[in-house]
Amino acid sequence: MECVQLAGAFGPPAAHESGSKLPALHTLRDVRHYPGRKDTANPVITLDLGAGSVCASFGMNLHGYPGWDALKGQAQDQVEVFTSLNGKEYQSQGFLKLNLWRKDIPVNYMWTDAETMTSGTFRLVPDRPVTARYVQYRVTNKRIFDCAGLEVVDTIQSAPFDLRIALPDDAGPIRSQLPYGDGSANSGLPGTSPRDAERKREAE
Repeated sequence: MECVQLAGAFGPPAAHESGSKLPALHTLRDVRHYPGRKDTANPVITLDLGAGSVCASFGMNLHGYPGWDALKGQAQDQVEVFTSLNGKEYQSQGFLKLNLWRKDIPVNYMWTDAETMTSGTFRLVPDRPVTARYVQYRVTNKRIFDCAGLEVVDTIQSAPFDLRIALPDDAGPIRSQLPYGDGSANSGLPGTSPRDAERKREAE
Protein backbone atom coordinates (compact mmCIF):
# COMPACT_ATOMS: atom_id res chain seq x y z
CA MET A 1 0.00 0.00 0.00
CA GLU A 2 0.99 3.60 -0.51
CA CYS A 3 0.16 6.90 1.12
CA VAL A 4 -0.26 9.96 -1.12
CA GLN A 5 0.24 13.59 -0.04
CA LEU A 6 -0.73 16.64 -2.10
CA ALA A 7 0.40 20.25 -1.74
CA GLY A 8 0.02 23.60 -3.49
CA ALA A 9 -3.37 23.54 -5.19
CA PHE A 10 -3.90 26.29 -7.77
CA GLY A 11 -7.29 27.82 -8.32
CA PRO A 12 -7.76 30.73 -10.78
CA PRO A 13 -10.88 30.72 -12.98
CA ALA A 14 -11.29 28.15 -15.72
CA ALA A 15 -12.77 28.86 -19.16
CA HIS A 16 -15.05 26.51 -21.08
CA GLU A 17 -14.51 26.20 -24.82
CA SER A 18 -17.56 28.42 -25.36
CA GLY A 19 -15.69 31.23 -23.57
CA SER A 20 -17.91 31.31 -20.50
CA LYS A 21 -16.17 31.66 -17.17
CA LEU A 22 -16.59 28.84 -14.70
CA PRO A 23 -16.55 29.43 -10.91
CA ALA A 24 -13.14 30.19 -9.45
CA LEU A 25 -11.05 27.97 -7.16
CA HIS A 26 -11.19 25.12 -9.65
CA THR A 27 -14.72 24.12 -8.57
CA LEU A 28 -16.97 23.52 -11.57
CA ARG A 29 -20.71 23.29 -10.91
CA ASP A 30 -23.45 22.00 -13.22
CA VAL A 31 -21.06 21.33 -16.06
CA ARG A 32 -22.97 18.49 -17.70
CA HIS A 33 -22.12 17.20 -21.15
CA TYR A 34 -24.26 14.91 -23.27
CA PRO A 35 -22.71 12.67 -25.93
CA GLY A 36 -23.91 13.29 -29.47
CA ARG A 37 -24.87 16.94 -28.84
CA LYS A 38 -22.60 19.41 -30.62
CA ASP A 39 -23.09 22.08 -27.98
CA THR A 40 -22.05 19.91 -25.03
CA ALA A 41 -20.21 16.79 -26.25
CA ASN A 42 -16.42 16.47 -25.96
CA PRO A 43 -15.83 19.59 -23.85
CA VAL A 44 -12.51 21.40 -23.64
CA ILE A 45 -11.82 23.10 -20.30
CA THR A 46 -8.85 25.45 -19.92
CA LEU A 47 -7.45 26.43 -16.54
CA ASP A 48 -5.40 29.64 -16.26
CA LEU A 49 -2.97 29.42 -13.36
CA GLY A 50 -2.21 33.14 -13.62
CA ALA A 51 1.52 32.66 -14.19
CA GLY A 52 3.98 29.97 -15.17
CA SER A 53 3.85 27.39 -12.39
CA VAL A 54 5.43 24.04 -11.61
CA CYS A 55 2.82 21.31 -12.06
CA ALA A 56 3.51 17.89 -10.56
CA SER A 57 0.04 16.41 -11.03
CA PHE A 58 -3.12 17.12 -13.01
CA GLY A 59 -6.52 15.94 -11.84
CA MET A 60 -10.24 16.15 -12.54
CA ASN A 61 -13.10 15.23 -10.24
CA LEU A 62 -15.69 13.61 -12.47
CA HIS A 63 -18.65 11.28 -12.65
CA GLY A 64 -21.43 10.52 -15.08
CA TYR A 65 -24.38 8.41 -16.13
CA PRO A 66 -24.32 5.50 -16.33
CA GLY A 67 -22.10 5.21 -13.27
CA TRP A 68 -19.14 3.27 -14.62
CA ASP A 69 -16.95 1.62 -11.99
CA ALA A 70 -13.28 2.56 -12.47
CA LEU A 71 -12.19 -0.49 -10.48
CA LYS A 72 -13.89 -2.82 -12.96
CA GLY A 73 -12.35 -1.19 -16.02
CA GLN A 74 -15.74 0.16 -17.17
CA ALA A 75 -14.74 3.78 -17.87
CA GLN A 76 -14.87 4.60 -21.59
CA ASP A 77 -14.40 8.35 -21.38
CA GLN A 78 -11.03 9.88 -22.13
CA VAL A 79 -9.49 13.04 -20.71
CA GLU A 80 -6.26 14.23 -22.32
CA VAL A 81 -4.21 16.94 -20.59
CA PHE A 82 -2.41 19.67 -22.54
CA THR A 83 -0.21 22.44 -21.14
CA SER A 84 0.98 25.78 -22.48
CA LEU A 85 2.97 28.79 -21.36
CA ASN A 86 1.39 31.27 -23.79
CA GLY A 87 -2.12 29.91 -24.29
CA LYS A 88 -1.49 29.31 -27.98
CA GLU A 89 0.89 26.39 -28.31
CA TYR A 90 -0.19 23.34 -26.32
CA GLN A 91 1.69 20.13 -25.66
CA SER A 92 0.04 16.86 -24.68
CA GLN A 93 1.10 15.45 -21.29
CA GLY A 94 -0.99 12.28 -21.52
CA PHE A 95 -4.34 11.01 -20.29
CA LEU A 96 -5.95 10.88 -16.88
CA LYS A 97 -5.99 7.36 -15.48
CA LEU A 98 -9.72 6.61 -15.37
CA ASN A 99 -9.54 2.83 -14.83
CA LEU A 100 -7.70 1.75 -11.69
CA TRP A 101 -6.49 -1.35 -9.85
CA ARG A 102 -6.86 -1.76 -6.11
CA LYS A 103 -3.09 -1.34 -5.82
CA ASP A 104 -3.55 2.16 -7.24
CA ILE A 105 -5.73 3.24 -4.30
CA PRO A 106 -3.68 5.00 -1.58
CA VAL A 107 -4.23 3.76 1.97
CA ASN A 108 -5.31 7.28 3.02
CA TYR A 109 -8.05 7.48 0.36
CA MET A 110 -11.62 7.36 1.72
CA TRP A 111 -13.89 5.37 -0.56
CA THR A 112 -17.32 3.75 -0.38
CA ASP A 113 -18.35 0.80 1.78
CA ALA A 114 -19.43 -0.92 -1.42
CA GLU A 115 -15.81 -0.68 -2.62
CA THR A 116 -16.81 0.86 -5.95
CA MET A 117 -15.47 3.98 -7.66
CA THR A 118 -18.04 5.58 -9.93
CA SER A 119 -16.74 9.07 -9.18
CA GLY A 120 -13.61 10.64 -7.80
CA THR A 121 -10.55 12.72 -8.63
CA PHE A 122 -8.59 10.96 -11.34
CA ARG A 123 -5.04 12.09 -11.99
CA LEU A 124 -2.18 12.21 -14.44
CA VAL A 125 1.23 12.33 -12.77
CA PRO A 126 3.97 13.08 -15.33
CA ASP A 127 7.41 11.53 -14.98
CA ARG A 128 8.78 14.96 -14.03
CA PRO A 129 7.06 18.26 -13.10
CA VAL A 130 5.93 20.49 -15.98
CA THR A 131 6.05 24.29 -16.03
CA ALA A 132 2.86 25.78 -17.45
CA ARG A 133 0.41 28.63 -17.10
CA TYR A 134 -2.50 27.11 -18.98
CA VAL A 135 -3.76 23.58 -18.38
CA GLN A 136 -6.29 22.26 -20.85
CA TYR A 137 -8.48 19.19 -20.34
CA ARG A 138 -9.87 17.76 -23.58
CA VAL A 139 -12.69 15.35 -22.83
CA THR A 140 -14.06 12.63 -25.10
CA ASN A 141 -17.24 11.53 -23.35
CA LYS A 142 -19.20 8.39 -24.20
CA ARG A 143 -21.96 9.10 -21.63
CA ILE A 144 -23.56 11.97 -19.74
CA PHE A 145 -20.42 13.50 -18.24
CA ASP A 146 -20.06 15.78 -15.22
CA CYS A 147 -16.87 17.62 -14.31
CA ALA A 148 -17.09 18.70 -10.67
CA GLY A 149 -13.61 20.16 -10.21
CA LEU A 150 -10.07 20.55 -11.49
CA GLU A 151 -6.87 19.96 -9.57
CA VAL A 152 -3.32 21.06 -10.32
CA VAL A 153 -0.69 20.69 -7.59
CA ASP A 154 2.99 21.52 -7.45
CA THR A 155 3.90 18.59 -5.21
CA ILE A 156 2.67 15.03 -4.98
CA GLN A 157 4.37 12.32 -2.97
CA SER A 158 3.72 8.59 -2.91
CA ALA A 159 5.47 6.56 -0.24
CA PRO A 160 5.25 2.93 0.90
CA PHE A 161 2.90 2.51 3.84
CA ASP A 162 3.33 0.03 6.69
CA LEU A 163 1.40 -0.28 9.94
CA ARG A 164 4.70 -1.15 11.65
CA ILE A 165 3.18 -3.54 14.18
CA ALA A 166 5.87 -5.37 16.15
CA LEU A 167 6.51 -6.65 19.65
CA PRO A 168 8.71 -4.57 21.96
CA ASP A 169 12.38 -5.51 22.01
CA ASP A 170 12.13 -6.70 25.63
CA ALA A 171 9.18 -8.99 25.01
CA GLY A 172 9.58 -12.38 26.65
CA PRO A 173 8.09 -15.73 25.66
CA ILE A 174 4.46 -15.55 24.65
CA ARG A 175 2.20 -17.25 27.20
CA SER A 176 -1.40 -18.09 26.50
CA GLN A 177 -3.95 -16.34 28.72
CA LEU A 178 -6.70 -18.79 27.78
CA PRO A 179 -7.84 -21.60 30.12
CA TYR A 180 -5.93 -24.77 29.43
CA GLY A 181 -8.01 -27.65 28.11
CA ASP A 182 -6.56 -31.14 27.78
CA GLY A 183 -9.80 -33.08 27.98
CA SER A 184 -9.57 -33.87 31.70
CA ALA A 185 -12.47 -33.25 34.09
CA ASN A 186 -11.45 -29.76 35.25
CA SER A 187 -9.69 -28.60 32.08
CA GLY A 188 -10.90 -25.45 30.39
CA LEU A 189 -11.95 -23.81 33.65
CA PRO A 190 -10.73 -20.36 34.74
CA GLY A 191 -7.39 -20.49 36.48
CA THR A 192 -6.07 -23.41 34.42
CA SER A 193 -3.99 -21.52 31.86
CA PRO A 194 -0.25 -22.22 31.67
CA ARG A 195 0.42 -18.80 33.22
CA ASP A 196 -1.93 -19.58 36.14
CA ALA A 197 -0.09 -22.83 36.76
CA GLU A 198 3.22 -20.96 36.74
CA ARG A 199 1.93 -18.46 39.28
CA LYS A 200 0.87 -21.31 41.59
CA ARG A 201 4.30 -22.88 41.43
CA GLU A 202 5.96 -19.52 42.19
CA ALA A 203 3.70 -19.01 45.19
CA GLU A 204 4.52 -22.43 46.72
